[in-house]
Amino acid sequence: MLLLGTAFWIVPSSLRVTEHALAADMPGLKGFTIAVIADPHAGGLFIDGRKLDEIVTQTNATNPDLVLLTGDFNGGMAPAAMAQRLSRLQARMGVYAVLGDSDLPQGDDAPEIAPALERNGIFVLRGPYIVLGTAQGPVILTGLNQGDGGLRRIPPTGTVLCLSATVPDIANLPPRCALTVAGPQHADQYALPFLRPAAIRREGGRALFVSPGIGTSGVPARLGAAPEISLLNIQ
Repeated sequence: MLLLGTAFWIVPSSLRVTEHALAADMPGLKGFTIAVIADPHAGGLFIDGRKLDEIVTQTNATNPDLVLLTGDFNGGMAPAAMAQRLSRLQARMGVYAVLGDSDLPQGDDAPEIAPALERNGIFVLRGPYIVLGTAQGPVILTGLNQGDGGLRRIPPTGTVLCLSATVPDIANLPPRCALTVAGPQHADQYALPFLRPAAIRREGGRALFVSPGIGTSGVPARLGAAPEISLLNIQ
């Protein structure tokens, strides 16, 4: 009973900020703090308006340079209400998002999610890329959910930061993605510490960060993977 209570109530109803240090060759992002919010599933079990407000408050308290939202917003809450609460997110270089599977047009509210976010100051990466100017050089921000065709058109110089709503195979990531930030697989709601893959993975000069996310999908339980606002410290 204790295990069930932990998995079905105590852990999924919690929220924490977890810091992750990442030393990598990413000049444009050196010294940055990036807050990552993945899989909120707003309106789902444990994710009501009050919880969204708590997510925003805890994120803003970290004073991030960037806030990245890696999709799966749709959990039953009206898109306008969800986006209005997330509109209070603050970051020096802005708040950016990609859409997840639950946000795509097959859902009743899904077509409204991207416009609602954009009306509330959250930039949804649906085009090839955007360029952020930093003191260390340009940062090119792009989403992988629409495929990597846009990467062939990005400027030849600059640090490329890629967003994905799902976990890609790091070996198949485009070489220009110096850092890819991804949301979790839904199986990541359950993880034994000694079996769980590392949050930060590296290969061939590329880094992949996978957030454990906040909400739940399918069975509304979490075990060994507490809901997390991830804070990346780029060193």
